[in-house]
Amino acid sequence: GWDHYSGSYAFWIKIGLYLLAAIASVYPTIAFIRWRQASKSDPAFTPQQAQIDLIRRMIFLQAIFLLAIPVLAALMARGF
Repeated sequence: GWDHYSGSYAFWIKIGLYLLAAIASVYPTIAFIRWRQASKSDPAFTPQQAQIDLIRRMIFLQAIFLLAIPVLAALMARGF
């Protein structure tokens, strides 16, 4: 029940990682939408390399957060 979850550090870290992953996905999503619109108006459009690098780092960070969530779920199942 709620008493079990609310007292679990693994649960709160898991929730925090989920929220961080959601927040980290906002900028890349907006950038992809803008790039798509720009490529429709200018077929020769290419995003700046700095933007591409930033988005790659953000997606990588998001993947780390999402991969850590099942690990925390396993720890919770074992009583951590």
